[in-house]
Formats: sequence, structure tokens, C-alpha cells
Amino acid sequence: MQNLREEIESQWSRLLERHSFWDEWAATSPESYRVLSESLRVPGKRLRPMLFCLACQAFGRDPRPGLMPAAMALELVHHFILVHDDLLDRSEIRRGAPALFRRMDALLDGECGGFRGTDLALVSGDLL
Repeated sequence: MQNLREEIESQWSRLLERHSFWDEWAATSPESYRVLSESLRVPGKRLRPMLFCLACQAFGRDPRPGLMPAAMALELVHHFILVHDDLLDRSEIRRGAPALFRRMDALLDGECGGFRGTDLALVSGDLL
């Protein structure tokens, strides 16, 4: 199981480093990209991709490499849900750090014509 956990972490890192979507975002809005990227890199249990992979194995399928993108998609959906959950609940803290919308608030610092960190966090969550 440790090998599977390591594979999931490796795939997650690879997704965050090599997908062209991130390059486009970084070029368009480097500061918001940095904040979101840091948020996605916070260590976590990666429970959803782990359970997906274990379910694949239970049904006789090796999730590597063909099904690993689906496992990573589950983790992205999980992050999407967390961003929106924090907005709806007005939760200030996520995993011991300021929630994404609070970090985006600090990034904008009132200089974007009425936009707030909640707006930017909502769009970021939607893009995930």
C-alpha cells in the first residue's frame, strides 16, 4: 500500500507540474497561480484517489497507468469542493492555513475594482 501511496503522490506532483493548463494560468496570472498552486501542494491523505485505486485492485484491475488520470481527477474534484465549501461556510482556515479565498483576499488587497478574494477563489475552484 505504501508503493501505491507513493505512486499517487508522484502522479499528483506530475499533474501539477506538467499540465499545459497550469502553464497558461501561470502566464496569465502568476500571483493567483502561485497561491492556488501552494494550496494544491499542501500535504493531504489523498484518500479519494487511494480508495479509487484500491477499488480497481479489488476488481482485478491495476490502476497504473491507465486509470491513474481518473484517480487524479477525483482529487481535483475534491479540491474544487473544498474551495466552494469554505466559501459557503465562510471557513477561514483549511488544513491549518488560511482558506484559499482568504489568501486571494490578501493577494488582491482591495486593488481590483471591487473584486474580492472570494470571487477569485470561486473562479479558481470552478477551473479545477
